[in-house]
Amino acid sequence: VVALYGVYNLKELEVEWKSRPVVEIFLGVTKGEHPELWVSASPHSHIGAGAPPFPLIHGTKDSAVSAAQSMDFSKALRAAGVASRLVLVEGAEHSFDLRPAQQDLCPVVVEFFHRTFDKTTDALRSNEGSP
Repeated sequence: VVALYGVYNLKELEVEWKSRPVVEIFLGVTKGEHPELWVSASPHSHIGAGAPPFPLIHGTKDSAVSAAQSMDFSKALRAAGVASRLVLVEGAEHSFDLRPAQQDLCPVVVEFFHRTFDKTTDALRSNEGSP
């Protein structure tokens, strides 16, 4: 997963996101009508040992989705033992690619995956031939 300025906890979104009706349209209910659906639809609710590695990238000036979404998600991933890296792009608004004016993020993402998957590959190789 390469996660750019994402929403990970819908339960916390209502307070901060101006476009809340988008989530209500997506889920078909308001948070007040079916709060447990808002929780279960949140990636934050599905963090566990089997979760994939996550480089999380978020702009510090994002006015659509608070960078706190990525910061909180990153903390929860690390607490669950999931490989993650949080990159906050200083001054970036919502909606940028891997090469915003502030910095080229491609090397950051490539390095994260090399570091993460090289360890996995080494572990798999060390278990070859094991019963």
